[in-house]
Amino acid sequence: MPNTKPIRFAHLTDLHFTTLRQNRYPTGVPVLEATVADLNAQEVDFVVLTGDLFHYPDRVPEEIDAMRAILERLNMPFYAAFGNHDVEGDEVHARKELIMRRLGDHGLSGMRPHYALSPAEGVKLVALDSTDNGSDRYLTWRGHFSRHQAAWLHETLTASRDELAILAIHHPPITPYPLMGALKFEERDRLRLQAAIAPHAHAPLMLCGHYHLSSSTPFASTTVLTGPSLVEHPHQYRIFTVQHHAHAHEIRYEWRKVPLPMHDDRACARGTAMRHLALNRLSYARRGTVTVPRVGALTP
Repeated sequence: MPNTKPIRFAHLTDLHFTTLRQNRYPTGVPVLEATVADLNAQEVDFVVLTGDLFHYPDRVPEEIDAMRAILERLNMPFYAAFGNHDVEGDEVHARKELIMRRLGDHGLSGMRPHYALSPAEGVKLVALDSTDNGSDRYLTWRGHFSRHQAAWLHETLTASRDELAILAIHHPPITPYPLMGALKFEERDRLRLQAAIAPHAHAPLMLCGHYHLSSSTPFASTTVLTGPSLVEHPHQYRIFTVQHHAHAHEIRYEWRKVPLPMHDDRACARGTAMRHLALNRLSYARRGTVTVPRVGALTP
């Protein structure tokens, strides 16, 4: 498939959607509406959402239809993963099942919290569930990665060696800054994820959220890219362009700012101005390129 038409996809994370207009995130609805309109105006093949879709776990049953109504306006498929805000509390399994049944995405709607599919030619999207702690209670912000998910991931990546594998998970298995240690993966689970990924050079990117800032960190055989939170001022996400060449895959990415009406943008900017300033100053890897040799090119 060398020199085929480039594949473009968007990575959105930490939407923290709520229909309530509260002080910290007053723009949940207009930001998502403006983002969908912005995506529809571009040539984007699919969209990846890496968790914290909702802000209030206990309000998911009454807010999921409002989110779905907006996301259904997309002209392209979207694929989601769970974040801690989506499931936090008791009866986690029931809340996950509700989201999988009613969100209407093209991944979780298959009724599995982790899944793999091919959204475009030569690309395998592997969505993981970092809220899987083996319990029906989730009362922490830390990430988890179970044994059965590790075995499934290794088998999935082994079977998709001819494709470019993009991993999507809410919690990053790294901490870009020391003060974020309380949010990190459980160490045992981080090592489990590292071992499952390490043999697979055709999985060069892991898309994450959780920290609400942009960073790039090597991990096993992949690069962990955390994304800026869509709900935080100035409301940004990443666009990726994948070009398959004869001997390598080239992946370019860059930030994109959502064109939000000024009155909505001002409301969010005023709400937590110092927080937005800090997150933007801590962010880096706003654009870049990753080149990975094709597996066939490595095999004599």
